[in-house]
Amino acid sequence: MAIESANIVGCTSDGQLIWLALPAASDMDISIRVLWTSVQSSVFQLMGWWQEWAGIIVPNKDWTNNASLAHFADLVNADGGSNPVTTEWENVPLETLSQLEECGLTLRPGYHFLEEIQDRLTEKELAKKLGAEPVPYMSVSTLEDLKNAVYIHGLPAILKTRGWWYDGKWQWRISEKDNIELFWEQHFSHSSANLIFEKMIDLECELSVIGAVDIHGNIELLWPMYNIHEEGILRYTIDPAPISENMKSAVLWQAQKIIEHTKRYPEWGYIGILTMEFFIDTSGKIYLNEFAPRPHNSGHASLDSRSVNQNHLWLGTVSGRSLEKTKIDRPVIMRNVLSEKELHMMHSLWWVSWMKTYDYKKLSHLPDQNNALQRKLGHINYFWDQIEKIL
Repeated sequence: MAIESANIVGCTSDGQLIWLALPAASDMDISIRVLWTSVQSSVFQLMGWWQEWAGIIVPNKDWTNNASLAHFADLVNADGGSNPVTTEWENVPLETLSQLEECGLTLRPGYHFLEEIQDRLTEKELAKKLGAEPVPYMSVSTLEDLKNAVYIHGLPAILKTRGWWYDGKWQWRISEKDNIELFWEQHFSHSSANLIFEKMIDLECELSVIGAVDIHGNIELLWPMYNIHEEGILRYTIDPAPISENMKSAVLWQAQKIIEHTKRYPEWGYIGILTMEFFIDTSGKIYLNEFAPRPHNSGHASLDSRSVNQNHLWLGTVSGRSLEKTKIDRPVIMRNVLSEKELHMMHSLWWVSWMKTYDYKKLSHLPDQNNALQRKLGHINYFWDQIEKIL
């Protein structure tokens, strides 16, 4: 049985989000233990001196290595409790999650929820189960399936792999001008594939809402953030979103309903944060795009915009602490940094501004130098007088 408030939290992670959450962990006197798979991973390089004692590396990137998982469990349960393990990556192999539970660790969120969102098809079905409406979709395995989906829903559309996606990767747009048979031949030389067809809507905007649930069932929502993408990768987030009060209320009501519905499924053990991405079409209709059971890229804006940011909500809830209320301290625009050129510019702007005003711009994230072009190397939050200039 899980202890009510843990001082050690484990995290399965090869990314950067847990590194960003270390200040929040320090504030709450929480020790973090990390399960990572490579010394080349972003999180391992960012940790610096801390990496030597903070976790365990799985040899050969084998997420199911019994000895490593048992060692990780010992690190997390070092104080004798059944401490929680969270994740910053929803695609941790299910066998790994099962083995961690067998080692006496408490998964937050639970195994069954993560299982459902690792497949885009079951994620869409989950959205409907939780009272949300996804964009029109169909499962596609063959050329005939694709033709049928086009016949029913029309074009334009996006064809996506059902698993292992990130940042707009492994997806293909189909326009009204495309020859369907030629498209299939060009992208899928094999006769069958594991794909999902999503109808493209007349998009007005994309909004994200980060919600949190504590062990007592209390819910806290960060107000909607406005996301701007380029080539499938988040470029800017405006927090709070510049939308009407009616739209804000409608989106928050939808987010609240989704999280309330998770309580109907106690086997999920949903404790932690849940990011919900919403599409709003030109008629004002709200669609649920996808879930993220972890901190979100858009939520980096909250590090400077909110009195309680996404990392405090994340580690606070998974460790068993009661939710804190959050409010907006100031508006922020977050910009993702996607190349080395931008990275150098970000460093120079930060040092100049730090000497001038302290609050002019703020560097919130250090880079992983091994990341390739058009991958997130970091972000920068703009506030005060910079917002109008950027808008």
